[in-house]
Parts: sequence; C-alpha cells; structure tokens
Amino acid sequence: MAHRAERVLLSLFSGRTGETPERAIGAYLRLAERPGSLREITRLAGLVARMRATGVLVGAREDVSRFDVATAADYLKHRPFPAELAELIVREGQVGETSRVLDLAGGPGVLALALAATSRQVSLMELSRGFITATGREATRRGLKLKLIHDSPHRLAAHEDAYDVIALSQEGAGLDDLLVCRGVGSVLRQRGSFFVVLRGVSVRDDHPLAYLLGDKSILGRKPPGAFADRARGRMLRLSLLFAALNTGIRTAATAPRPRSFRPACSSSGRRGRSGSAMRGRSCRPAKSRPPASNPGPSGPTSTCAA
Repeated sequence: MAHRAERVLLSLFSGRTGETPERAIGAYLRLAERPGSLREITRLAGLVARMRATGVLVGAREDVSRFDVATAADYLKHRPFPAELAELIVREGQVGETSRVLDLAGGPGVLALALAATSRQVSLMELSRGFITATGREATRRGLKLKLIHDSPHRLAAHEDAYDVIALSQEGAGLDDLLVCRGVGSVLRQRGSFFVVLRGVSVRDDHPLAYLLGDKSILGRKPPGAFADRARGRMLRLSLLFAALNTGIRTAATAPRPRSFRPACSSSGRRGRSGSAMRGRSCRPAKSRPPASNPGPSGPTSTCAA
C-alpha cells in the first residue's frame, strides 16, 4: 500500500514546473477521497521527505545532473568540438544565418557555440543546469546569440518550436531513444536535417576527462565491440524507431574522416569517412533518395555516420 501511495504521490510532482509538497499532498488526498487528518498528512509528508532524501525528488532550483560548471570548463578546455564536424553539419544541413538549429542534449554546448557563429537562431537543450550556466557565460564572452533551454531532451515533443536542423551531439547515458525519436519527429521541419554525433574516445587514466571518458567512467563501462559495429547498431535502431513512429524520416549513412578509426557504416552505398561521430540527415531527398529504378517515398531522411 505504501509503495502505491508513493507512486501516486510522485506522479503529482511531475508537471513541468514541479509542485510544492503541500499542494501535492492536498491533490493526493482529493484523489484518494480521504479526510485530511493530521496523521495522514504527517504520513504523506514523511513519504515526500524520504523521496527527497533518496534523490527521487529534487528542488526546482536544484540540478538533477551530475555535471556542473567545472565539468563544462573541462570539456571546453580539453574536448572542443571537432571543427570538421561542425563544418559538415553546416554544409550538409545548409545552415544559414536564419536557420533554426537545436543542439539536443548538447552538454557543455560546444557544438551549439560553434553553430551560433553561423546562425543567429541556435538553441541548446540540456538537463544540466551547470552546463546551461557555463554555456551561457561562454556565449556572452564570445558575443554569440544563443537560446538556452533547461529541460530534458525526453520532453522535446512537448515543445512548440520547430527546427531546420537538430543535432544530438553529446550522446550519453540515460537517453531514451524512443522519446528522442518521437521528439525529433515532432519538431523537425519538412526537409530539415537530423544529425547524431557518436564518439569513440580513449583517454589515459591521468587525463582531466578520464572520469567521464576513460575506462573507469562514472557513466559506466564502455560497451564491448568495435566502434564501427556500435555505429551500425545505432543506425539500425534509430531507423527502426523512426519507421515505427511513422515520422517519414528515412536513413542513409555517411561519416567524417577518422582520427583513429576505420570507415564504419555506409548504408547509402558511399564509403563513409570514419571518425568519432555518427550523422543523421533528414529530409534531403536530392542526396539520399534511392536509385531511379527503385523510387522511394519523399520526405525526411536520417543519415548515420561513424
């Protein structure tokens, strides 16, 4: 009974702006059609306190991410976004001064900052308040216009803005592919482009980012298998999800030149240039449609690269 009460009570805090314990407890009592006795209110307040103590609930002004401003500084200093990848996204996504661009789950905003040098309508959506704060400071320092969205990428479908280009550039643990694909399918404009950047990084144990990118990362052990195989699997998974969600997004493969990896995947028939990224391009029929002998439907296209 207590577990059921916790689940129901927890759901009452799940609005976008959260809820106060008093209002959530009041709503629970109304739903349960129970009298608000002092004993019952005390019991429910205890459940809320326990959820707070265990990290299930956090304050509206607290950061739910383990990444803080210091982590963002390490990223900006030791792991800048590869210029060739930013140039690829600008070129293949046809990013111009007025293009609406979203760096989804963009972490410290290294890609968003790079793209903001080309477009005046770049947004960064990131769950970490520390990353959002650090990116805002860096954008101000560089004199760049950048819209900062402190929200979970899983709620992308609930946003009303539409984008010409969406990039998933700091893909990490905890992202739900289904929710991401659903969100991308909802806000990506017709003939827009979706890019997914994968990484195949190996750093020494004494590197400043070893705690994130090393073999003993706080994010967990690195998945087994070759980087190329992981990229192919990622491509397939996203392709199947976009198809199942009936988004109209089709897939093809390409990739930037490697730093330490062989070409990974090329489902479009071209030999991909390998590297630390996977790219998804959508709605580019002129470059990704099948041969004339086997015409396919027009519409969005997602391109994988590694």
